[in-house]
Amino acid sequence: MKVSLERQVELNVTCVCFHPSNWEYISIVSDNKDIYIYRLENDLRSGNKPLKLNKHRGNISSIDWSLLPKSYYKANNKLLYSQLLSVGEDRLVINWVLKERNENIEIVTRIINTLQSDCYPLSCRFSNVLDNYCKFSISTTSGDIFIFNSKKITSCNESENNHYLLPNNENYSDIIELGSLLKFEQLKVSISDLPLTCICWSDDDRFLICGGIENKGLILYISSNSSNSLSLDKKDFEYTEFDLKLISSINTQNSILACSISPKNNLIVFTDKDSNIYFTEVNKSLNCISHTLKWEGLPFFNLKFVDDKTIVAVGYDCIPIIFTQISGCVWEHAKNLNSSILPPYLDSTWLSNFDPMKHYEPNTVHRRPIINAFPKDQKTIICFGCDGKYSLWNF
Repeated sequence: MKVSLERQVELNVTCVCFHPSNWEYISIVSDNKDIYIYRLENDLRSGNKPLKLNKHRGNISSIDWSLLPKSYYKANNKLLYSQLLSVGEDRLVINWVLKERNENIEIVTRIINTLQSDCYPLSCRFSNVLDNYCKFSISTTSGDIFIFNSKKITSCNESENNHYLLPNNENYSDIIELGSLLKFEQLKVSISDLPLTCICWSDDDRFLICGGIENKGLILYISSNSSNSLSLDKKDFEYTEFDLKLISSINTQNSILACSISPKNNLIVFTDKDSNIYFTEVNKSLNCISHTLKWEGLPFFNLKFVDDKTIVAVGYDCIPIIFTQISGCVWEHAKNLNSSILPPYLDSTWLSNFDPMKHYEPNTVHRRPIINAFPKDQKTIICFGCDGKYSLWNF
C-alpha cells in the first residue's frame, strides 16, 4: 500500500462522513461542537469555505449522511437532496435536510427531535434502503436502541398541506414533501443493560447489529412477523410495522468498538478493545457460524468491507490494515499488502531489541489514531484521523 494524497482539513476531529452519492463533500465534527461541510475539489483536495451546522447545546456524539428517498421529490425535480443526521449529549436528534445546487450545499430545513429517555445517544446510522419513508437508528448509553421512522407517503402530491416551497423558487418546480418528514415516530428496543457503542444496518435492511461494553455482539433479524420478538415499545408507533428477533449473541473478550456487515449481507464482523476480530457467517436459515482472529497490533476504531472478500480496519496503529477472506468466516491479515507500512512493534525481532515505549516513532502520515475509513473503490481507501488529516491509499 502507498499514500497518493494527504491533506489537513481540521484539527481535533471527532466524527466524519462523506456525501452518500459522491466524494465531493465531506462533513466533519470538530471539537465535538460544530459540523462543517467541505466541498473537496481536484481529487479530494480541500476547496471552498465550509458550511457550518450548529444547533446542539452540547457535544456531538455521532453523525451520518444519506440521500433523501426519491418519493419526497417531484417527478421533474433534478436537484439532489440529502439528509445529515446528528445526535448529541443534549439528547437532540437533528435531521438536516440539504440540497446541492450550483456546486454548493445549502440547508433546506432541520427537523429536531429529542430522545424520549434520560439516556445519551452514542451512535447513529441511517437505513440503507431508500424506501418511501426515512428510517434511522440510534444506540444509547442505556443499552436501548431507538428506531426513528417518518410518515410513509405514496406520492409527492399526497397532501397539499405537506408541500414546502424551497427558497428562491417561483415556478413551483422545486417542491419537496417535507411535511411528511416533520414528524418522526420513535420505536424503543431494549437490548442491553449497558451502553451500546456501535450500530449498523445491512444493505437489504434484514439485519441490525450492535455491540457495546457488555462484551457481546448482537445480531438482530428484522421481519414483518416474528413469534419470538424482542421487547418493543410500540406506543403511538403506527407508520411502520415490523419485529426484531435476536438470532445470535457473540461473546467477546472486551468491549466492542465497531461492527460492519458485508455487501452480500451474509457476513457480520465485530472488533473489541483487545484487538480481536469476530467474524460471523449467517446462512439463509439464520444459523450462524463464527470465527475469531487475533490482531497483534493496537485496537481498531472502525472497520469497513471494501468488498465481500476484503476488509479495511483503522485505529491506534495509525495505518489502514487489510484483511482478506480465506473461506467462509475464516480470514487472515493481508501481509503482502501491508508489509511496507507496518509498524516495527509488530516484528518480533524488533521487539526483542527495542522498547516500543521508548524507541518507536510513527512512520505514517497520521500521527494520531485514524477514526474512520471509506472504501472509494476496490483499490482505493480514504482514511481520516483525529488529527484532522485525511489520506488516500492505493493497494
